[in-house]
Amino acid sequence: MSGFFGPPARLSVVSFTRDLSTASGSQAVTGVGFLPRAIVFIGSNSASTIWPTVGVIAALSGSKGAISSFSNGYTETNPLLPVVNTGGGNYQQGGISSYDADGFTISWTKNGTPTGTATFYALCFA
Repeated sequence: MSGFFGPPARLSVVSFTRDLSTASGSQAVTGVGFLPRAIVFIGSNSASTIWPTVGVIAALSGSKGAISSFSNGYTETNPLLPVVNTGGGNYQQGGISSYDADGFTISWTKNGTPTGTATFYALCFA
């Protein structure tokens, strides 16, 4: 059986966390099982006020696609991961720095003094 545009896409779901108090830096996410071509992110933080966040990134011909994130009424449209906002201008925001054979690497930027742990689920498509 084939999909609308050809064979069914391979997909994999991985979960990962980010300690929001951690300094800016890279985070490798593995366990996907293939080189992702598009990723849908869903996540939230563990703070007392939880801001859900959703994002989509497509890697077409090695480039980064657009993302839409919704965090405390915030919308971002650029090749970044969803903002994890803990209020008062304290947040972590990341961008995909590489798509890897078994996952992807995120470059995080910390702003202010966010606290808590963000948990993400990444639906990866081959």
